[in-house]
Amino acid sequence: KKDDEKDKDKDKDKDKDKKDDKDDEKSKDKKDTRWISAFVEARPSEDYPAHWFFEDVQFLVSLINFQDEPNTNDDSQKDLKKSIVKHDKHTFSPVESSDGKAIDRGWHDFVHCDENTLRSSGFVDPKDDTVCFRASVYLAGGAMKVNSKTKSRYMSLSKIDPGLNEKVPSYLNSIVQVWYHLGFFRNAIYSASITGQLSQRKSTVLPALREIFVRLQHRTLPASCSPLCSAFGRKGWSKMCKADPDSFCTEIFQSLGAEFIPSADVLKAEEAAVKAAAKAKGKAAKAIPRVEVPQENRALWESIQEMFEFEVEWIAQAVDGGDFSDSSVYQGPCFTLVVRGFARLEDTLDHYFSPKVIEDGGLRVRTMRKFRRMPTVLQWYLKRGDYDCCTGLSGVTDTYLSFPRQIDMGKYSEGAGLYHLYSIMVECDDHFLSYIRPEMEGDRGQWYRFDERDSSCAVSNATAVDSSFGGEEWLCVNYLYGPSAVLKRPRESRACMLIYLKDEALSTLLREPRLPKLCPELHVPLQRDMPQAGSVELEAANRAEAELLEDLDAELMAEATAFGTCRPRFW
Repeated sequence: KKDDEKDKDKDKDKDKDKKDDKDDEKSKDKKDTRWISAFVEARPSEDYPAHWFFEDVQFLVSLINFQDEPNTNDDSQKDLKKSIVKHDKHTFSPVESSDGKAIDRGWHDFVHCDENTLRSSGFVDPKDDTVCFRASVYLAGGAMKVNSKTKSRYMSLSKIDPGLNEKVPSYLNSIVQVWYHLGFFRNAIYSASITGQLSQRKSTVLPALREIFVRLQHRTLPASCSPLCSAFGRKGWSKMCKADPDSFCTEIFQSLGAEFIPSADVLKAEEAAVKAAAKAKGKAAKAIPRVEVPQENRALWESIQEMFEFEVEWIAQAVDGGDFSDSSVYQGPCFTLVVRGFARLEDTLDHYFSPKVIEDGGLRVRTMRKFRRMPTVLQWYLKRGDYDCCTGLSGVTDTYLSFPRQIDMGKYSEGAGLYHLYSIMVECDDHFLSYIRPEMEGDRGQWYRFDERDSSCAVSNATAVDSSFGGEEWLCVNYLYGPSAVLKRPRESRACMLIYLKDEALSTLLREPRLPKLCPELHVPLQRDMPQAGSVELEAANRAEAELLEDLDAELMAEATAFGTCRPRFW
């Protein structure tokens, strides 16, 4: 038995040696064989941030076969089903490369590099003796991402708890984040004075924006738009939530104007309230000062109007000497453009601001729009939706619209000059986000993504701009097997608002202001969503808030000692 077992072991060893020899011969043959390799490579540009990655990228490479289909006399009918198709999925990042340049994925042995075999198999094009590779790439994991451990220079607004407010516009955080990074506007919000009884009201837009901006700039305090939600009351806020971004902007700036410069009726009512309160305390009526609007507030509001307010005049005049004429003027911080049917922003502007002749009932009328005032901050709301008269609903279309990083508005208004793209508010399938260049020098500046679902991070120009054009994108599918395959799908994100800044005013508009002095009208409790009592987060937040208030109190005392009063600062 022992001898039999030894013989069996010897036979097994011989078989193993033969198998190893065969494997060695195969590997040697494979090494000796010449192959055509095919790779998909990620080439980062100069504006790529550190620690970038593209998650779950699907890619497909095909080697086209040029043989004619059997049983056909048409040379143009190729049997594409004989093509070699390979596909894979991979997360591309600079981590997999020693020098950060060779970031690729593919196949070293895609096909044998034997000319006779390639020709006989139909992979060589007889017209020019070439082989044809085709490739497609689909970002299944979404746009560029950045490692979450990477610290950002800027803070994002937190998502509001749905339990605190019945409704919150999904674009709220994105649009407020855009306004915050305009340092000129932020400084005006910091510097404005709140007069009379308005200073005792907590539900106003001005102190709400001020609180949000202070928290974002301080960076150690939790920041959200919850103060703004309570600035309109329940009924007013319910109406605001149903508005589009352009109407929302208009409501916000109208409220700001009423708070910067209250009307005469509001001032009289406040003065009467002050007299009633003084009378109740037994004070003499003659000692009550008159309630007036500070001159600084007027200057600040005029500067805000110069920043944001459009003034566009529409004129209609009969062409053939008729008596018909009409005109109207639009004023507001945001101008709406219906972009369906246009492929470029320049085409849309040409359509809106070029003269036209229309006919109605035999009457020919010449119409045109022209700018009476061109602000330094252009806010274009891109309306892509269609209105269905049957259902009364409007849906987002797959409209593709490209837009430039800089545009010469002198074509539409004399002396307007050059404007640079500063921010893009993007509408995704289920939420909004914004891309902003907080620091710009001409057309140069790093893009940052601000999303309430994640911390802010730097992104490339392609991610911020090119991916926001909308329209459709190609899927990574093998289209060689027939036209029945689904080749495209609507993009998940599309720009809905573009913000351009005037070239001459860039340094002024983006200048970072100091945190405000804590004037009496600023001394309001910072509202926030309270963590659980006794938690580490609550204690840290309380310490940070106390330190902020101490610093601002110290600045107030120094200012009061030097000037005898606390006055708003402005450039």
